[in-house]
Amino acid sequence: MSEYVGVFEIAKMAGVSRAAVCNWQNRYDDFPKPVAELAQGPVWTKHAIQKWLNEREEKKNAAP
Repeated sequence: MSEYVGVFEIAKMAGVSRAAVCNWQNRYDDFPKPVAELAQGPVWTKHAIQKWLNEREEKKNAAP
């Protein structure tokens, strides 16, 4: 069973503001697509978001 997260939970996972998460959606083509749009906003699988955050961290650490 998948666990789902919204903007608030993603912001908490990443240690950023909700506005930052909304910016990521618009700025990064590789940001995961929501699995559903609910009345309170989009939701994603926690696994997809964690994977994306980990990949961003790896890219950041690999930069010279």
